[in-house]
Amino acid sequence: MKIRSPWPSVSVHRLSLVTVALVLLLPGKSATAREWTQVLTPTANDLTAVHFSDSMNGYASGAFGTLLKTTNGGGSWAVVPTPVNFSFVSVWSHSADSAMVGRVGLYGTDDCGKSWDSDIGGFEKFSSSIFDILFTTKDIGFFIKEGNVFRSDDGGAEWSLVGGSGQFLDDIHYAGGQTIYATGGITFIEINGAVDHGQLERSRDGGLTWAPVLLEGIGDIHAAAWRSEQEGFVFTFSNTAHRTTDGGDSWSLVTDSMVDDEGNRLPAIVTDALIDDDGRFIGVDFNGNLL
Repeated sequence: MKIRSPWPSVSVHRLSLVTVALVLLLPGKSATAREWTQVLTPTANDLTAVHFSDSMNGYASGAFGTLLKTTNGGGSWAVVPTPVNFSFVSVWSHSADSAMVGRVGLYGTDDCGKSWDSDIGGFEKFSSSIFDILFTTKDIGFFIKEGNVFRSDDGGAEWSLVGGSGQFLDDIHYAGGQTIYATGGITFIEINGAVDHGQLERSRDGGLTWAPVLLEGIGDIHAAAWRSEQEGFVFTFSNTAHRTTDGGDSWSLVTDSMVDDEGNRLPAIVTDALIDDDGRFIGVDFNGNLL
């Protein structure tokens, strides 16, 4: 799951593997409200990403070419036709009628699915999925594929490799100003023990150039949240949380075991998080829970 704030540009990525409905903050409630309602959708397919271009218009993508649209702030959803039947893992929307979705290739529509630009940039011939899409302006956009960062300066028509160098990146975060971060990592078991390695790359010039950031003792990053260009938090596969106050140059351990409000260790990996306007962390885990 990917959540970006502030509203109205909100994106959610990696929802529950068995999601058949969206959860919606009730109209009129603040960002810190605890009252949520389940919203039925016209599909039984898994939903994997959602993005709103404004407070009323948004798209949700999912398995088997699923794309849904809302025009009333998520109260109801309609199916949008797509040109493929494989699962989407990322989505971005500039306006009520436009959507860009990604899997192995990148696909875009400007008329709510009546017509599509298929395999934008020719990325279908390369392996791996497009895990995350981010636009900092209508023209300047980014996506993550095969651990690399690609950038567009023309609204997504053409893309060029700008960072990543084949590292294990899968999320991209706009922290404000000219600062953008990409996070990820890798976890696996080998004969001599386990490998749990976090990755972070940083751009301080609006995504034109990127540099790796050394992460000593930080494992595979599954979620990150940035309060500013300098202050951020990462959450790992091994259930630890870390904080930086100098833009990633140094990190301190917040906790080596995240727990719930009863002191019990969280049962599932936190897969994404944000910091709301009141300073609260809002996250989701691999079991589909909202935290």
